[in-house]
Amino acid sequence: MAQPESIIESLSNNCSNSLTTLIDMAGESTSRYDQKLVYVLKTSAAIFAEKGFHSTSIRDIARATKMSLSGLYYYFSSKEELLFLIQDYCFGTLVDDCLRLLDGVEDPVHRLRLLIENHLNYFVNNMDEMKVLSHEANSISGDFFKKVNSRKRQYVDLVMGLLEQISRERRVEGIDIRVATFSLFGMMNWIYNWYSPRKDVDASGLAQNITRIFLSGFLGDKTTRTDRTETGRKSHLDRTVSVWQQG
Repeated sequence: MAQPESIIESLSNNCSNSLTTLIDMAGESTSRYDQKLVYVLKTSAAIFAEKGFHSTSIRDIARATKMSLSGLYYYFSSKEELLFLIQDYCFGTLVDDCLRLLDGVEDPVHRLRLLIENHLNYFVNNMDEMKVLSHEANSISGDFFKKVNSRKRQYVDLVMGLLEQISRERRVEGIDIRVATFSLFGMMNWIYNWYSPRKDVDASGLAQNITRIFLSGFLGDKTTRTDRTETGRKSHLDRTVSVWQQG
């Protein structure tokens, strides 16, 4: 796998490469999904989110969808392939919608705002899928894993490229692009654990808050320090492996 430095350098020189690849991948992915299959994937994601992938049987899926086993196996040959299709469809739809929003937008900060808004809006409306993507990322293997991982890598590279461009144009200093990238994904992908549309802001307000905190910090224009002098102890970065950091 390429080192983060080489990825960032490549994106800085030609950020359009990631966009071109994402466009090709999105088009290939979403074209195969008809309305009935999308219904099966949505229903299956809800069951996987509740029971877990390994505790769910195809008969559970058949009962929930009111389809025969043969009808289900028309669309996939195994439970693992079903999980792959859920992940592939989610990432394909997410990326497809994102690219439509970014089309014609030149300012990298505006592009990042649109990407965050699209990401959160999609998963606020697809919380079961977000939970499945997070909890069952390693429940697929072989070519299924490679295909999904490739899509994740392209999406991460797109965000890295935007942050590198913003850092360069706005002369940002002292911020590691890799740390910034996965911090942003951490903020966006953790919402399934706490967000409730009944008591929290709506999807638009959520996107505005996360965008503001990420770009300006909680204190806005004010600055804060977390070094050893002020806190009396060194900071330690938790090396948790993220679902978005596969590869």
